[in-house]
Amino acid sequence: ESSTVKIEIEADSLICEDDWVSAKDLAKIDREAKTSVLKVEQYPVIAFRSSGMRLIGADRFEVDGKLEIRGRSEASRVLLTMKRTSADELRFDGESVVALKTYGIKPPSVAFGVVGTKNEMDLSFRIVARRN
Repeated sequence: ESSTVKIEIEADSLICEDDWVSAKDLAKIDREAKTSVLKVEQYPVIAFRSSGMRLIGADRFEVDGKLEIRGRSEASRVLLTMKRTSADELRFDGESVVALKTYGIKPPSVAFGVVGTKNEMDLSFRIVARRN
């Protein structure tokens, strides 16, 4: 609980895993998300810096902090699960919901508005830490 977390992600590395759209539309969504929504050329990094962490269950934590997207930093909460996968490895699975409008981002749409995105985006990540 006294730990701190700082994560920096290359914005251009994010992947949309929606499985309900065609491959063609998924490519359009990815392009729109990176160029118009995230503006990866101008804001290449998405960052999270923790300010507090609470144990809420066996190996489960709530991590509060600031999430920076497109240069705008806002309060955010991440649910984090820690699992020892071997004697030399820990896995951290995290999830959070991000309201795009909080960051001044208009939810994107493609195909003349036929395919759109809601304001709340479900984000998930996995970090694996291995001992050298």
